[in-house]
Order: sequence, then C-alpha cells, then structure tokens
Amino acid sequence: MGGMSPLPLQVGQSPSAESLPVLKCKGTIEGHQGPVWALAVGNGLLFSASSDNTVKVWDLTTFKLRSTLAGHTSIVHAVICWNDLVISGSDDRTIKLWNTESFKCIKTISDDNIACVLKVSNSYLFSGSYKCVKVWSLEKFSCAKVLQGHNHWVRAICISNGYLYTGSYNVIKIWDLATFKCWKTLNYACGSIYSLLVSGHLLLSGTYENSINVWDLRSYDCIRTIPGHTGAVYSLAVSGNRLFSGSYDNSIRVWDMTTYQCTQRCVGHSSSVEALVMADGLLFSGSTDSTIKFWR
Repeated sequence: MGGMSPLPLQVGQSPSAESLPVLKCKGTIEGHQGPVWALAVGNGLLFSASSDNTVKVWDLTTFKLRSTLAGHTSIVHAVICWNDLVISGSDDRTIKLWNTESFKCIKTISDDNIACVLKVSNSYLFSGSYKCVKVWSLEKFSCAKVLQGHNHWVRAICISNGYLYTGSYNVIKIWDLATFKCWKTLNYACGSIYSLLVSGHLLLSGTYENSINVWDLRSYDCIRTIPGHTGAVYSLAVSGNRLFSGSYDNSIRVWDMTTYQCTQRCVGHSSSVEALVMADGLLFSGSTDSTIKFWR
C-alpha cells in the first residue's frame, strides 16, 4: 500500500520571487512499480497512470491508496476524470472506462492506435495518437470522427472556450468543437510539443526544445519564448498568476505570468517530471522516478 513521507526541498530563487509564495514539497506518494506518466483529479481522488500497467487511486485528504485499477496489459500513458468515470489509455491499444465509486471497469474501447493523451468535452472523448486525434462518443462508445492532418504523434491536447488545441511536431492545430473542422494551424520550429495550456487569451506550449512558447490567441502570434529548462517541457499547470512547468531535467519551475520570469526552481524528483495537476491548493507532480510529490 502506498504512503507519504516528508522530503527536503532544494530551491533556487531569483530576487524577483519575493512577491510570490514559495512552493515547498509537503510529501511523497509511493506505490507504483514504474514511471508515472499522467495524473488526474476528481471526486476527492487523485488518479495516476503508470508503466506498471495500472491506474492507482489516492485519497486527496489522507494521501492513502484507495484502489488499484488493473486490466491494461501494457503501459498506461493517459488518465482523465469525467463525472463519475475515470478513463485510461494504454499502449495495449485500448481505452478503459472505470466507475469512480466501485472502481470497476465498465467498458473497454479497442483502437488500432495508441492513446498518448485524453481529454473530454460535451460527452466526447478525444484521444491523441499517431498523426491523428480520434473523437469518441461517450454515449455510444464508438468513434465518431478522426481528425487528420498532424505529421507525428499528438502528445498534447487541451480544450477551452469551444476549441480543441492539439500539438505534434512543430505544429499546433485549433479545431472548432461544433464542427470538428480545423480552424487554424500554428507552425513553429520547436520540435515535438508535449504540453498545452490555455490561460485567458494566452496559449502556452511546452516543447522538446526545452522552452515554453506563449501564443496570443487574439492574433495567433507567438509573442514570447521562455527559456530556462535544460530538458523537454513535458507538463504545464497554472494557478492564479503562477505557471508551473515540469521537465526532463527533473525539475519544476515556477513562473510569474505577468513578467514571464522564473521565480523558483524546485528540485525533488530524481527523474523527469511528466505530469502536473492542481487540486485543493496543492500541486501534484508525477515522475519517471515512480513517485508522486505534492507541493504547496
């Protein structure tokens, strides 16, 4: 059974960090037997997807293990929570739907591609795969549409204000959710895009080139490239005017969204930070060191 332990934190802080609260690691959740690739929160629970072929369920109050969702036969890359369901995507080319009260698998969807990332909007499930995004009806549990046009793996998806944002190699596509038509294509030589996040009128993308690109959604121009990480930026999260980024360089960086300055570098994981999610004022980070850490 998993548990938590206190962990010392090494912090690198710039002089401008005084205006923002300092992020400190409050504990470590252990239990997975392989890298943690994705995190999701819902119904007072934290869900973690791992290379050990499972999704683990943790209580957000006690940080204790509530259940282990076993059924996939390969790496679980993606997990999301929607209503009373948790949905997982695996290298075994299946997507599984689990009830968050019984923790039983209620449906398995077979695919001919691997789901790298999952998002839900308006009873549709979107799965990012090789060169495409599939749209699944959560009422019929069938594929309703395949969004074509990407040139490589679609590893990043986000949804905001009626639009779907999808990222692959050197490109972000914007889709109208009412029609499933591609409305805009943003090209930028940044390598693979691993994370996407919309905050107000800004679209932020974490890239293979160790940087975060900032796009203005009013003009669709890339208005800034934020350097700092020394590895690919795999995950992004935002809370108020703070942006959090997790990287292959094993660190989490905290950025002031008003100045785009790094205010803190948090070192705690011993391997790459693959996933970030906010819940109840805490930042949770999942890593290839097989642990989850929580920060406040």
